[in-house]
Formats: sequence, C-alpha cells, structure tokens
Amino acid sequence: MIRPLQKTDHAVSPVVGVMLMLVVTIIIAAIVSAFAGGISAGSEKAPNAQINVRYSQANGMTMENTGPDTIDTQGITVWTRISESFGQAEHGTWQVNKSTILNIPNGQAGVFTTATGKGAWYREAGLSGVKTWSPGETMYILPPYHTAALLQPGASASSYGYSTPVNLGKSFYLELKTTDGKVFSKNKVLIEA
Repeated sequence: MIRPLQKTDHAVSPVVGVMLMLVVTIIIAAIVSAFAGGISAGSEKAPNAQINVRYSQANGMTMENTGPDTIDTQGITVWTRISESFGQAEHGTWQVNKSTILNIPNGQAGVFTTATGKGAWYREAGLSGVKTWSPGETMYILPPYHTAALLQPGASASSYGYSTPVNLGKSFYLELKTTDGKVFSKNKVLIEA
C-alpha cells in the first residue's frame, strides 16, 4: 500500500533562519562599507614630497621640493617650531605668512613688492599667486622677511628670532601641513651665518 506524503514543517524553520541571518549580515556589511567609504572620501591626501631646507641669517631661507609630488601651495600651511636648542621648544610654533614665500631667487629679490606680490605664494587683495611647487623648484623667504622667528613681515626679532646673532648654530623645525593639519614634511633646519 502506498502511503500519502505527509507534510512536515521541520525543514522550513532552519532554512528561513539561515536566510534571515544572511540578509542581516549583508545589510550590516553594506552599512559598515558605506560608513568607512565616507570617512576616507572626506579627508585630504597629503602630498608625497621631500623638502630640502637651508637657513642663513644673512641670506634667508631656501626650500627645494625634491619630489616626487607637485605641491598645491594653496592647500598647505607652513610652520616653524623652535627646537630643543632654544630651551623651551614646546612654546614656540608659528605659521609662516605665505605672502613672504617666493619663487624668485635672491638675485632677483628686487622685483618683489608687497603691493604686486609677484612671485609670492599669496598676494594681497586676494590676488592669486604661485599655485604649484613642482619637483626641482626652489622657494625662498628672503631678507628682511626671514629676520623673526615667525618668518613674516612686521614680526619682532625677539630672543627666539632665527636671525638673532646669539642663535647662530641653533636649529628649528620647518613643517609643511595640509590644511586639515596633517604633517607631510618635517625638517630640522640649522641656523647658519
């Protein structure tokens, strides 16, 4: 005799449970992926660049981009910080005024004026200045703008001033940062004559 098939629910419950767990796992993975993608998309990528820096009390400062990346001058800030050689390194950090950073070498310093800002990273009255700093290019902070610790016009040359004779042989740090504060270049700079 042939028995009719009996209906059972035993196999349905585990299959539904596994499917629900799979759906929940996929949803959680999608949420985490979207959140992580949003975080990385919102932050700036720091340039990959090596900077060679020299500072002379007589001739000012030179900064050479040895590459490999071109630097967007409008997307970075330049900072100086006194080193341990000054005694109180943690108290002296200053942002450099970008209107004093030029792409004009010392021999051509006469063509720069604060009014025109020719060759400056930033020009007065909102005029655009030097926008990129390519590998192989040198930038300058020339006299008289190199005379104070702040490396900018109008700053007083205090005992922390890099051009003060007693600070010859000491050092300071030059840091380049993205506008969101990531340091991508840090150099210890010797104060030369």
